[in-house]
Amino acid sequence: MEEEINRIKEVYSERAISSKIDYNPALPANNYFIISKEKLLAKLLYKFIGTDFSNVKILDVGFGNGSDLLTLIKYGFSIKNIYGVEVLHERFEKVKEILPAANLTLINGFSLPYTDNSMDLIIQSTVFSSILDLNSRKQLATEMYRVLKTGGKIFSYDMRISNPWNKNVIKIDKNEIKQLFPAAEASFYTLTLNPVIARRIANYSIVLCEIFDKIPTLCSHYYTVIQKN
Repeated sequence: MEEEINRIKEVYSERAISSKIDYNPALPANNYFIISKEKLLAKLLYKFIGTDFSNVKILDVGFGNGSDLLTLIKYGFSIKNIYGVEVLHERFEKVKEILPAANLTLINGFSLPYTDNSMDLIIQSTVFSSILDLNSRKQLATEMYRVLKTGGKIFSYDMRISNPWNKNVIKIDKNEIKQLFPAAEASFYTLTLNPVIARRIANYSIVLCEIFDKIPTLCSHYYTVIQKN
């Protein structure tokens, strides 16, 4: 598992060099990806959590550039109830500078530094698909389930189809989710028009992207809601 952490750090350190171009939110396709994800996140929050988020204790596993954390604050989550872990030092430092009052922790493995049944909501975005080692994925899933309160939810955003151009990620489909969280109930929501298609048409019409992403077979990701019983 230490080997897997080292691989992830190496891959994402290299990726950081090109990310300013490849993931620039000003590009039409990237802007669409952000909007698509945020719109469904809002719907899921209201459906499964409610409308008052001020007392919801939330953990972001692998918070990356902090975009989800900033969205949660915008929606009304209290910063004192926001927790996050990250394995990449440079990302941790950048987000800690932006959100010094949040409870952010730099970790070096797949164990979570929290007590059992301590979180109301846990979110993760493309973390599982970035972990190639099955045992490491299982350990992280077990840890997430451990710190989640009974009745709590995990919102998992990940790839439902393989990316043949990127050997450093894998798909996390329904079978994989059920394998990672065998005791939980899971609801699946497709989103995000396949990037191969989206990048071709976003320059012409974001609306067309939004129309096509209503067709599940054209979508590349799942938002999965996992409930601890």
